[in-house]
Amino acid sequence: MKQWKWAVVATSCAIVLAGCGGASDGSDTTPKTVAPSVKVFGDSIMDSGTFGYKFTIQSADASKPFLIFPEVVAANFGVSNLCAFFRFNGTTFVPNTSCTSFAVGGGRVNNLTNTSAPSNAVPFSIPYQMSVGAATLSASDLVIVDGGGNDLADLTGAYLGATTPAGIATYMNLLGTLLPPATVSAIIGSTPTATSMGTAAGAYAQAVGQTLAAAVKTNIVAKGVNKVVVVNSPDITVTPRFMAVLSAVAAAGGTAQRDAVQAAVRAWTAAFNGALAQGLAGTNVQLYDLNTEGGKISATPAQFALTNITTPACPKVAGGLDSTTGQASLSQPATVVACNSASMSANIPVGETAADWWTRYAYSDNFHPTPALHKLIGQSINLQLAKAGWL
Repeated sequence: MKQWKWAVVATSCAIVLAGCGGASDGSDTTPKTVAPSVKVFGDSIMDSGTFGYKFTIQSADASKPFLIFPEVVAANFGVSNLCAFFRFNGTTFVPNTSCTSFAVGGGRVNNLTNTSAPSNAVPFSIPYQMSVGAATLSASDLVIVDGGGNDLADLTGAYLGATTPAGIATYMNLLGTLLPPATVSAIIGSTPTATSMGTAAGAYAQAVGQTLAAAVKTNIVAKGVNKVVVVNSPDITVTPRFMAVLSAVAAAGGTAQRDAVQAAVRAWTAAFNGALAQGLAGTNVQLYDLNTEGGKISATPAQFALTNITTPACPKVAGGLDSTTGQASLSQPATVVACNSASMSANIPVGETAADWWTRYAYSDNFHPTPALHKLIGQSINLQLAKAGWL
C-alpha cells in the first residue's frame, strides 16, 4: 500500500532453529534421494533470480552465487541448480520453461501491488504461480511453497494509515478484497476503533491463510505430488525494517502504542498461520513452522553463530536506501551492486574486526536473510524432511 512504502517488495523474513554440522542435522547436502524436479512457489526469499539477482548478499564470484534456502533443500535431493521460471525484462515477465522456480520477489497470496487495478492473474500472485506450474507437476516432484509475509505487511501498512477518513476507506477496501463488505462493516462498526479494525485485520489474515491453503490443495496436492513443503510466516516485527517502523510509532505515540501495534501484527500472523495449518490438515503436506523456529534463534542467536540479528549487512549507498526507513534495501539496484561479498570483506565496518564479518549477520538488507541465515533455514527443513522419511 502507498501508506507504507517499505512494504513494496517485502517478504517473509527468515530466522530459524537448526543444528550445526553433520548429516544428522540435515546440513549434509550429499543426495540421499533424487527428485526428478524441485518446484518452488513464493516470494523474494524463494526467488532464484526473477529480476537478475537473488535477494541476499551477492557472491564475489558471479558464477557461484550464494544459495537461498530452497536451493539448499534442492541440493539435498540431488538438484544442484534452480533458476527462475519468470524473468522480468524491465517491462514484463517472460517465461523460461527450462526453469522450475516460479517464486517472484514481492509475491503475495492476495496480490495488491497495483493499487489502481489489483490482479491475481500475474506472477506477483502466488496462487497464479501455482496455477502456471501445476501443469508441470509430477507425483515424484518436491514442491516448496511460502507466502503471507507481504500480505501481512500490506495489511499492517493499511492499518497504520487508517487515521483519516480516506485512510479508513483504503483499509476497508483492502479487507474487502477477501472478506464480504458486509462482514467488514459489521466487524468495524459505524465508528471504527483500533480494536475493531484490529479484529477485522485478524479475520482478513485468516482469510489469506485459507486462500493459500486452498491454492496448495487445488494446484499441488490434487495433482498427486507426494512431497510438498509449505513454509508459514515468521514474525516480521523483528526485522530491521519493522523495528524502524515500530520506533517511529513509539516516537509519535509512545511505547504503549508501539507495543500494541507489535502485538496486533503478531496476532494477525498467528491467525494466518493457524488458518494455513488448519486448511492443510489431513494432507501429506509438511508444514515448516518458520514462526516458532524464528523465535528460538531470536532468543539465542549465538547458538547459531550469529552475532548480529538487528543490523542490515548491506552497506548504505546513495540511491540504495529504503525511502521510509533510510536502511539498505535490495529492492534498489545500487544496494544489489554494493552488497557484494568481496567489497564487504574489504570494507570492515566499525565494531567488526574480521573480513568475513558479514557471514555472521542475520539480515542482508532490512528485510531479507543473509546466506548464513538461508543455510540455517535449509538445514532445518532438511532435518524435518529427514525425520519424515523423505531423505
